[in-house]
Amino acid sequence: MKNFTELESLVLTELIKRLNIEEIGFSDVFDKDLENATKIPMKALRGVLGSLVRKDVLLISSWKEMGFDNNRCGDSVVFLREQDASFYNKFC
Repeated sequence: MKNFTELESLVLTELIKRLNIEEIGFSDVFDKDLENATKIPMKALRGVLGSLVRKDVLLISSWKEMGFDNNRCGDSVVFLREQDASFYNKFC
């Protein structure tokens, strides 16, 4: 199991709370949602998200890159790469 910092654990906990884990691979959780939930300023949150991407735990994609054109097109969608149920349980 990977080691996570306190902030990484906080972000993962809030992300997993918001994901529909019955639809693995789907996410409608945005970076702004995590900023609001964790109270981590966006600049610092981007660093935490980047660290989790480097650890191969998250994937970040823009709403626009995914083919949607609406008022959230500048936001980043946060996907969880990990699909092992024990990983989810660690943060629930």
